[in-house]
Amino acid sequence: MTVFQIVQNGNHVELATSKGVVTYDVDGVDLPKLTDLSFAVWHLLPRAMLRRGGYDIHIAGPVDPLVIANAVRFSRTFEMWVPSKFREVQITADAVPAPAPRQPGELVCYSGGVDSTHMLLRLGRRETETTALTVHGMDYRTANIDGFNRLIARNAPLLARQNYRQITLRSNAGLIAKGYHGWGLALAGHIFLLSGLFGSARFAADCTQEMDLASHPWGMNHVTNRYLRGSRMVMESLCDDVSRCEKVVEIAKDDLALRTISFCGVREARPDNCGLCVKCLRTKAIFAGMLGEIPQIYRAEGLTEAMMDTVDWTVMPEWPVFIDLYQNVRAAGGLDRVPGIRRWVDKIRATNAAEAARHIEAGRPVPTVAPQAELVKD
Repeated sequence: MTVFQIVQNGNHVELATSKGVVTYDVDGVDLPKLTDLSFAVWHLLPRAMLRRGGYDIHIAGPVDPLVIANAVRFSRTFEMWVPSKFREVQITADAVPAPAPRQPGELVCYSGGVDSTHMLLRLGRRETETTALTVHGMDYRTANIDGFNRLIARNAPLLARQNYRQITLRSNAGLIAKGYHGWGLALAGHIFLLSGLFGSARFAADCTQEMDLASHPWGMNHVTNRYLRGSRMVMESLCDDVSRCEKVVEIAKDDLALRTISFCGVREARPDNCGLCVKCLRTKAIFAGMLGEIPQIYRAEGLTEAMMDTVDWTVMPEWPVFIDLYQNVRAAGGLDRVPGIRRWVDKIRATNAAEAARHIEAGRPVPTVAPQAELVKD
C-alpha cells in the first residue's frame, strides 16, 4: 500500500508521487478548500493498475466511497480484458465520509478538437452561461504556454457565441495518468478536482459504441466511462452515436466552428493543422470523400496518394477509423475523391485475414480485434 499526500494553496494543488510532484493550477474560478480528494484516485489509477510496477493506493485524506468502488471496478474490468498487463487495485483513505450533496453547476470539457466542437454544436447555444474547461497538459505540454494561449484565443469566439465562459486547468498529471488505458482516467482526475464547484461534467466520446469494440480496450469507452462518477460528480459521455465522418460533416456547415477546430497530431504545429500528420490526413480524406472539397484550414493543402501512403493504415488504432471512413465515403459516393482508399482497404482486409489464419492454424479462437502493439506506455 502506497500512501499519497495532497497539499493545497488556493488555486494551486500538489500531489506527491514516486514519479515527481504532480501540480494543478486552476485559472478562471476560485477553487474552494478541497474536502474530497477523489481526483487523486483517478490520476493514480493508470499506473497503479499495471501488473508490472503497480501498487495499491491510500489517500491521506477524505475520498468519496463511490469513487473508491468505481475505481476498483475500473481496474477489475481491465484486468478481465488484459490480465497479462493489468491488476485489480485496492484503494483506501484516511476518511470515507458520507456522500455530500452535488453542486448544481455544469462543466463542459472543450479541447477545440473535432469531437468536442461537434458536441458544443449539438448542445446548442446555452440558455444560461455554462462553464467550459480546457486542460493544459493533455494535448499541449505544460511548457508550451504560447501554443496553449493561442488555442484559447482561437476557441474564444465560438465559446462566446455558444454562451460559455472559459476556465483552464494546467497540470503535469501526464507524469502518472498516461497510457492507452489512461485517457478517460486523466480527464476524470482533472474534472473531479473541481467537484466542489460543479456536480456534473459532459465530455465528447472518442468513438461510436461500434468502434469501441474494434479499438478495444481504449481507455475511454462506453463500458468504463460508466464508472467515471461519484457522489459529488457525475461525468457523462456524449455523441457516441455519431461517427467521426458525421461529426466533420456537421462542423463543416458552421463557418465559425470550421475555422476553430484544431486536431493536428504534431505538437509543434498546434493549434494550427499541419496537413501532413495522420490526424490531418484522415480529416482531409473525410472532407474530400464526404463533401468533395478540402477547406483551407491546413498549412499544407491538398491530398495526394503519396501523402496517404506516409501512414500505415493497417495497424491499430488506425484501421478501424479508416474502415469507418471508407464505409461513410462509400455511402456518400465519394471513393474516387480519396486517393488510394480502395488499395488501403484491400491491405487492411489482407492483414486482418492473415491474422485470422494464424489463429485458425494454431487452433485458437479468432480475435474480434487486432492486438495492441503499444497498449501501455509507462
